[in-house]
Amino acid sequence: MRRRLALFAAACLAVPALALAAAGDPKEAFTPSDQAKAKSMLLVRGDLAAGWKRTQTPAQDDLTCASFNPDLSDLTLTGESETEFAHGPSGASLFSYAAVYATPADAGAAWNRMLKPALSRCFAQVIRDAVGKGATVTFSKQGRVAFPKVAPRVYALRIACVVGATGSDVKVPVTLDLVVLGRGRGEVTLMTIAMGKGIAQADLRAFARLLSSRLQRAGV
Repeated sequence: MRRRLALFAAACLAVPALALAAAGDPKEAFTPSDQAKAKSMLLVRGDLAAGWKRTQTPAQDDLTCASFNPDLSDLTLTGESETEFAHGPSGASLFSYAAVYATPADAGAAWNRMLKPALSRCFAQVIRDAVGKGATVTFSKQGRVAFPKVAPRVYALRIACVVGATGSDVKVPVTLDLVVLGRGRGEVTLMTIAMGKGIAQADLRAFARLLSSRLQRAGV
């Protein structure tokens, strides 16, 4: 059981891919220009300190819950890209995702449908399901948090929990941070998950400012 709890963060690496999907995904009409713009918004290995390694999580099913099942099928994506990194020494994971929509209206509609209170509740349910039987999850934080307005649209949430083995005193604290930035037709997402209190807030904000500058530079 101790080993299972130590691997809990790895099990939750599936969450970032889940977070970016909806029951009715947008139509895809990718263009070389917008694909290049999406790629230019992301974090790269050179942005990170020593110990981080580029990784890739297999594609996951869409994130849906009884209270969270947004339909984006009437919207159109023209660019999309992502990067993911793991920090071996600490077991932390960092994920960046960029999307370019056909119009600012499409980007705004996706923002309004996806980024709502039900999203954090669905994340919590995914974590409960990932832990499974034989373990308990206690949430100390689950929802939106204040974050500097580094872009025209900013949304941030945090999920902090402690995972314990039933009948044991083994406890593993885990923190997930999600920051989404939007401007015009573009949107860029930063997600981190780590044991303990999570990625340092100063680092999280620095990453967000960097992604915001790349979003602005992309000119979407």
